[in-house]
Amino acid sequence: MTRVFLSLGSNLGDRARNLAFARRRLAENGLEIVAASEEENTSPFGGVEQPDFLNQVLEASTDLLPAELLQVAKRIETQAGRRPGGVRWGPRELDIDILLYAGTVLDTAELTLPHPGVVDRPYLQRELAEIAPALIADAVILVDYDPGWPARFAEEQARLRLRLGATAVRVDHVGSTSVPGLMAKAIIDIQLSVTDVGDAGAFVEPLEELGYEYIPDLRFPTYPFFRYPASGPRTFHLHVAQAGSVEELEHLEFRDRLRADPVVASLYGELKRELARRFFADRASYSNSKGDFVHGVLAVEDPQDARQ
Repeated sequence: MTRVFLSLGSNLGDRARNLAFARRRLAENGLEIVAASEEENTSPFGGVEQPDFLNQVLEASTDLLPAELLQVAKRIETQAGRRPGGVRWGPRELDIDILLYAGTVLDTAELTLPHPGVVDRPYLQRELAEIAPALIADAVILVDYDPGWPARFAEEQARLRLRLGATAVRVDHVGSTSVPGLMAKAIIDIQLSVTDVGDAGAFVEPLEELGYEYIPDLRFPTYPFFRYPASGPRTFHLHVAQAGSVEELEHLEFRDRLRADPVVASLYGELKRELARRFFADRASYSNSKGDFVHGVLAVEDPQDARQ
């Protein structure tokens, strides 16, 4: 059985009845509904003048392949009274969208997975968070640049310096939240530079006392990762770097290249958005897929070449 997430929507007729019909017919077609979010009244998406929608997200298990599940969804929509054609994003008795199908990434004329709406429709993110908080905690959700991010970093920088003292050779704001105008996950990235990254005792316990959690990652043995807070929605990610190391300097250089060249920053933003759509629920693949762009920017001596 494969774990899937579906969204239901209706803004014509008896909306609640239409959603109940969809749940019943999905179960009759072999889907085991594991969880259902609360039904939520939402404004229409797409700019078409029409009534508000009643929306809901379902978690389910199924043996159906993506194309088979899509055909089931379309058949149920028709049974609910929806007619083919019509205005895109227009009113409808029932809409059933496949949001996520395990880790499948798919781009065909008939079906895109993950569904593009999970990236930019807050109501879908809210409803997913209600029934699958762990999935959303690790999801790639990008937001517009927040001018308050530098101030929040400065506050945390002061807190880190106060507790770590001389251990903190540098405390830098890195990552996309450090580049004005660049969209990013609403998690501030911090790079803590120390004299000896191998001396874990100098920083692990102090960071844990501040509420950070150490997350071992075999991919980065010399660039330890911490998150804050230890539980709940993350607000800070922190990597510890060896002062003067390639890892430390490359992160700072990449940040400075983006700050200095809005064109390169814009290209990076476009890449991030596309990767967030493809790897919404796969943070590791999202991060790894940015590597070629980052290395390309760092490889050129003239920043203008990074635009090519």
